[in-house]
Amino acid sequence: MLTVPFYEDETITSFVSRLAIANFVEDVWEFCRHMGLSYRRIIDGELSEIRRVLDLAGHTSIEIGSRHVERIDRHVQINGEALSRASFHRYRLRYCPHCIEDDIKTRTGDPLCRTYGRLHWCVIHVRTCSKHHVPLLQTDISALAGSHNIAAMIAARPSATFQNEPQQFSPFEAYIEDRLWGRSERKSWLDRLPLFVAGKLCEMVGATKLFGKSYFAEEISEIDWIKCAQTGFEILSPGEDSFRDFLRSLHIDFWKQESSFGGRLLYGRLYERLAFEIDDAAYDGIRDIMRDVALSSVPFAIGAELFGPVTVRRLHSIHSASRQYGIHAATVRKLLVKAGLLDANQSIATDSRTVFAAARVDELMEDFTSSMKPAAAREYLSTGRTLWRTLARGNYVELALASGPDVSLTPFYFKRDLDGFLDRATKCVTREFNQEAGYLTFAEAVKAANCRFEEILDLMLGGSLKNVSTNPGKMGLDAFRFDVEEIRRLTMLPDHGGLSLSDAEKRLRLARPVLAALIDQGFIEAEHAINPVNRCLQRIVRPEVADRFAAEYVTLIAYAKERQRHFAGMKRDLTAAGILPVITKESVGSTFYRRAELP
Repeated sequence: MLTVPFYEDETITSFVSRLAIANFVEDVWEFCRHMGLSYRRIIDGELSEIRRVLDLAGHTSIEIGSRHVERIDRHVQINGEALSRASFHRYRLRYCPHCIEDDIKTRTGDPLCRTYGRLHWCVIHVRTCSKHHVPLLQTDISALAGSHNIAAMIAARPSATFQNEPQQFSPFEAYIEDRLWGRSERKSWLDRLPLFVAGKLCEMVGATKLFGKSYFAEEISEIDWIKCAQTGFEILSPGEDSFRDFLRSLHIDFWKQESSFGGRLLYGRLYERLAFEIDDAAYDGIRDIMRDVALSSVPFAIGAELFGPVTVRRLHSIHSASRQYGIHAATVRKLLVKAGLLDANQSIATDSRTVFAAARVDELMEDFTSSMKPAAAREYLSTGRTLWRTLARGNYVELALASGPDVSLTPFYFKRDLDGFLDRATKCVTREFNQEAGYLTFAEAVKAANCRFEEILDLMLGGSLKNVSTNPGKMGLDAFRFDVEEIRRLTMLPDHGGLSLSDAEKRLRLARPVLAALIDQGFIEAEHAINPVNRCLQRIVRPEVADRFAAEYVTLIAYAKERQRHFAGMKRDLTAAGILPVITKESVGSTFYRRAELP
C-alpha cells in the first residue's frame, strides 16, 4: 500500500481520503470497504478502527492524540472539549485557499495528496485563517456534500478563491483554537462551559449587543458574525458577573415603560433561542443564570413562564403586594419605607415599578421592633462563632429579612424565631445533668467525634440522641452536654465497599502508573468515595470492576508467565498469528491482550 503523511493538525477523515487517492481510489468509502475497514466507524472516532488504518498505512507509532474526534450522542469530543454536531461542520468543506495553495507549492508527492483538511476548519466558530488572516471559504452543495471525502472536496473546490478580503484573526477565534488544541489554562468562568456553549453564547450575546434584542440571524453576514462573537467574548470573558451585568442592562425596557414583561420582552432572541429552539441540556447553566437574574430583578408572579413556570416569587412590586395582601398601596409603601426596604429614590417610583424582596408584610413592624442583629442573636443563644455560622448557614435559625435590591440593610433575627429554636432543642434533653458522666459541650463533642456541628444538631433535633443533658449553670446552647461515644457510633460513615488504588494495584498486580493510565483512559472505571475513617475524598475501584478487567485483559508478561515463555518470544508468536495488543505500552505503560483472542 502507498502511504501519505498524517499531519499534526489534520483530521482523520482527511488523512484516510488522501490515503485512498494515493492508492488510486477516488471514493474513500470504496477504499475502506476494499481494505476491510469501516469508514463510518473512523468518522465516529472509534480508536480501534483508526488504529487499524494507521497500521495499514505504516504509521504504527503515530498516536492520533489531540486530533481525535469522537462522536458521543449529539456531540463530538475533541481533546477533552465538547462540540455540538452543529458547531463541528463536516458536511461541506470549510477551508483557507491560501493554506491549500501553500500545500500544493511546498509539499511533495502526488499533487492530489498534498493538500489536507485542518481540524480547526471544521469548528464553525472559527471563521478566519489564523495564518493568512482571510475568511474561511466553504464549498458549494454538491454530490460530495456529506461524503466526508475531504481530498475530493478540496480537488473540486472553485478555482477563483482569492477574492476574499483580509480579515483579522480575532481574540475570540484564538480562544476557540486554544481550547480546541488544549492550550488554554481553563481558569475562567467561560472556560467551564462546554466549548460549543461558550462559542454560541458569545455569538448570541454579541449579536444582541450590536444588532439589538430582536436581531435576525439570517440578515447577519459571516463577517458580522465575527464581530458579534468578538463582542460577546469581550462581555463574557471577565466572568459570570459580567454576563449578569449584561443581562441586567437588557431590563431597561422594563424600567422605562408600564408595559407587561416576560422572557421575550426582557431578552429577545437570546431568550427565544434558549427557550424554544435549543433543547441541549448543556445550556441549562446559562438558562439558570438568566432565570436567576430575571427573577432577582423583575417581579415575576408565581405561574409566569420563564424557562418553565415560576414556582417561587422573589420580588414584589407595591402593586402586586397590595393585590396579594389586600392592603392599600399607600399603606404597603409606608411599611416598606419604615422597614428600610425602600430608599428615597424608590419611594417616589410608580407602584408597579417599585420592587422589593418578597417577605412577610403582616406583623412586620411588631417583629422588627423585637429583632436582633447577628452578634446579639449569637449572644442570646450563647453559642461560639463556629456553631453560630452553622446555625445561620444551615437555616436552623431563620434570617428575618435579607437586603432587597439596592437596599443596604443589616441582617437581623426575630426573637420569636430564636426562642422557637431553643424550645425545640430543650425538648431533646433526655438526662439529668451529672458532672461525673463526662459529657461534652458542642465544640468538645465535634472535636472528639471528628464530626460536624450540623451532624450533632440533626441527630439531636431528630430525636436520635438518647443521652443529652443541660448544665443548669450555663445559658442557651452553651448549656448542652453530649455523650461522645454515642455520637461517634451514630456519625461513623459506612464502608464504601471499594478498593483503594493501593488495594487495586495488588489485586490486579499492576504498577501505580499503569493503573492510573488505565483509569484515565476509561479501561477501568474509578469513582470517588468518602473514607469512612478520616472522611476524606478518595479514589476507589469496585472489586467487581477490577475482576471484570482481569477476566477480559491480560498483560503480555503475565500471559507469558502463564505459558512459561519469555515475553519477547510470546509477543513475536502472537504478532505472527495476527493477534495484536488491544492496549499498547505507549498509551498506558504496559501491553495488554484480550484473553478471548489468545490461544
